[in-house]
Parts: sequence; structure tokens; C-alpha cells
Amino acid sequence: MFPVFDPEPKHIKLMDIAHALSNECRWQGMCRKHFSVAEHSIWVGRMAKELAEQRKLDTNAAFLYSLIHDAHEAYLSDIPKPLKDRFAEVKVAAGRIDDTIYDALNLKKPSYEIAHVIHECDNFSAWIESKVLFYNQDNDWTPGAKPYDDLKSATHMMSDIQNNPQSNYVIRDAWLSLFGHYRNQIKEINS
Repeated sequence: MFPVFDPEPKHIKLMDIAHALSNECRWQGMCRKHFSVAEHSIWVGRMAKELAEQRKLDTNAAFLYSLIHDAHEAYLSDIPKPLKDRFAEVKVAAGRIDDTIYDALNLKKPSYEIAHVIHECDNFSAWIESKVLFYNQDNDWTPGAKPYDDLKSATHMMSDIQNNPQSNYVIRDAWLSLFGHYRNQIKEINS
């Protein structure tokens, strides 16, 4: 069993993260179809890469760190934000796991600017998901999410969610491939 409150880099395996995130359904499974945390992370990466380019930030770092922005959920599960916000220990555990993942993958923490771009895109992705995946679209599950009409990937995301179901293994392998690609692109930031 994973030591949630006392993780060490030796406990972190990239394949475990990719496999768990591709099987973990967003929104506690309360959606029209299975939409995994890994799929969500890939879409956040696509949007973050676009937004980072607009802001003249490192697009490779934006994509890579987007892929692992919810990596702690491989060990904690996808806990809805309103619930996570009420339980300080869960937030602390998630932070420890994130730090341990960075150590295990030999990554520095993302810069403030990259983390902010990812946060914005994470919220926007959640807004899109709530509009496309929920049966009751009147709920505002994502207060404060800012829509970005000029992000091409956002338009593609809405269409892809509705029309292209992917197997968990396809998503897992895509996540691993993208991680490897973007990890190689930013090796110099960790030298």
C-alpha cells in the first residue's frame, strides 16, 4: 500500500501514475461517459501550451507540468475540490505527494508563471467538462473559471469528449508518450 502521509521517491513509479490516472474517472464518475484524469491532464496540457505561447512562457514546461498537475490523484483518487478544500490533511498529503513525484522524476517545481497558467487551464478544462459531460448542465461546478475563446484546443476538447471515446490503455500510453517527449524537451531546466 502506498504510504500517503509519508511518501518517498522510491514509492513513485511513472507507469503507476499513468495507469491509475487513465483508470480514474473525473467527477467521481458522475458524468455521461468515462473521462479519466489522464485525459483531463492531456487537455490541460494542450491548453496550457497555447496559453504559455501567448504569454511567451516555456511551452514544453507548461505541457509537462500539466500532465502531472493531478499526479497525486494516482495515489489519493480524484477528490472533488469542494471536499478537498474542507480537509486540510488531504491537501497537505497531496502537496507532499506532488513534492515526492517531482523528486522521483528529477524535476524542479514549476515556476509561478507556469503553475498559474496550468491553474487557469485546469479550471477552464473543468468548466468545459461540466458543460459536456454532465447531465444537469445548470450546476456551476466551476465558479471563477475563465473561458478562453481563442484557445483552439478548447474547441477541439469539447468535440473530442463528445465524439471520440478512448480506451483507458490508449489514454495511458498517450500520457506516457507525451510525458517522455516533453520531459526530454525540458531536461536543461533541471541541469
